[in-house]
Amino acid sequence: MKYTGYIINTIITAIVTILVIIVLRYSYLLFSSEKDNRAVLVPDPSPLHSQSLSSGKELGEDEITEIVLSRIPGASREDIIKLDYDSQDGYFYYDGIAVVNKIIYKFEIDAGTGTILDWEVDY
Repeated sequence: MKYTGYIINTIITAIVTILVIIVLRYSYLLFSSEKDNRAVLVPDPSPLHSQSLSSGKELGEDEITEIVLSRIPGASREDIIKLDYDSQDGYFYYDGIAVVNKIIYKFEIDAGTGTILDWEVDY
């Protein structure tokens, strides 16, 4: 009976330590993309997505440019240094880079819907 308090204290300390490790690991995974100043979204193939691409009503460079400019404060058309039309696995998208005030914006935008598939900011 002499060591019962010590054993209970050790067990509680071990449980608390495990819980702290789990919380810290989860918060790192949850907020690591914010720490890197980028969020990467992987497009989910869906019938709606492929339907919009097969209809031939894809957005042009001007419309994609407007989408990009609306996301970057103070940007102009001249700040977009790359805008390429590309496809992967039957999905068409625009891939581009813009530089504003020494900040580099890299993006991928769905050509059929205008949805931003990937947006990265490098300071």
